[in-house]
Amino acid sequence: MGGTSTDVSRYSGHLELVFESETSGVTIQAPQLDINTVAAGGGSRLFFCSGLFVVGPESVGAHPGPVCYRKGGELAVTDANLLLGRIVPSMFPKIFGPDANEPLDVEATKLAFDKLTKEVNAFEMLQQETRKGYIARHFTPEQVAIGFVQVANETMCRPIRSLTEAKGFDVRTHVLSCFGGAGGQHACSVARSLGIDTVLVHKYCGVLSAYGIGIADTVVEVQESRLVDYDNANALQDALESLERLEHQATKNLESQGVAYVSTRAEKFLNLRYDGTDYGLMVQEPDDGDFKGRFIDDYQREHGFTIPNRRVIIDQTRVRLIAVASTGSGSKLKQGGQHTPTEPVAISQTYFEDVGFTDVDIYNLPLSPGMIISRPSIVIDSTAGVTIVIEPSCTATVTEDLDLEIHVENRANASADKGMAGACWMVVFCVAICFVTEPCYRLLPSKQKARIS
Repeated sequence: MGGTSTDVSRYSGHLELVFESETSGVTIQAPQLDINTVAAGGGSRLFFCSGLFVVGPESVGAHPGPVCYRKGGELAVTDANLLLGRIVPSMFPKIFGPDANEPLDVEATKLAFDKLTKEVNAFEMLQQETRKGYIARHFTPEQVAIGFVQVANETMCRPIRSLTEAKGFDVRTHVLSCFGGAGGQHACSVARSLGIDTVLVHKYCGVLSAYGIGIADTVVEVQESRLVDYDNANALQDALESLERLEHQATKNLESQGVAYVSTRAEKFLNLRYDGTDYGLMVQEPDDGDFKGRFIDDYQREHGFTIPNRRVIIDQTRVRLIAVASTGSGSKLKQGGQHTPTEPVAISQTYFEDVGFTDVDIYNLPLSPGMIISRPSIVIDSTAGVTIVIEPSCTATVTEDLDLEIHVENRANASADKGMAGACWMVVFCVAICFVTEPCYRLLPSKQKARIS
């Protein structure tokens, strides 16, 4: 999560790829990571429109930026987090204002939310006057701010569900790995909304994209087009021979680039589809070599049905040759042994929807391996502009590699009775219901799902 958007991808032992995408109406046929993006970032603008809380898609940008940037900007998600105490101004560099030498402006944010809260309460009074039986509620600026944060969180949940539940995977079995300057401010809330119980925050989460591209593997992809019935005599054998040729070709391409690597591995795919449909699945070679069986299983998981007695067509053979840059190491919890707990550098007040304002410990990265944080806290890396909020009922453990592993206790309907604005919950409901209905509208006329003839 950054300033203007949140990007989401799924990893389950291998990278999830798409081989055809559409941008601004233009179809692009090229292998790329399957990344879903929504306009919900720290700079997403906050609106109160027709009685509803709206976050984005407009962004206030870096200039003028949010109200707290001291450049005459509009309210944004960053302002909401600042008002709630989830951003600690004293831990931020003084780079704001016209001369880029001032701290974040908390007072300006408070005044802007006071004004917006008056609009919300005025709307409530109008509803009481014009709607029989309606009882107006009075909201504080903090309740309004947390309402906008919850709308932003639900917006971020939407692409995660699209990459998991919409494809037949149980989102609750996943770990939420967050990065970006703003990701740690929302990770616990997003995980709780999704039913995920573990959040992983990399030690370089503020610059993880740059760090990742620096250590990324080199990949060469080659493919051949085919159009043959999977069950035809010698069809599978011909496809396997094609995969062998493609692997040899990819190896030559890699060697010609002079890339330094530790080892290579080849991932082999067949693009399969049912005869009479135009939606195929790229099936990676299974251990037992049964491409067709894997295709039927994947099709059932993603679509909810299969087509018995229908021919399966091989459309394409493809090989991804991966030159592994380094062996790397996993993030492991430190078991036993002695460690020196890192002491908090300060104590601050942060607002949470269930408890209101409460004291939180402020820590600076790096923390000590094996250290456990079992109370509401904020962890800051001021050099990378990262703020990680550890919410109530969450416990964070520092791994051997200095990453943070946060256990999130999921509580059903934790804040449903806390008097949150109906305008907020209406938008949260609409975002959630759109997750169910939008794919039907978006995919029926397109090539992204199976059309059967």
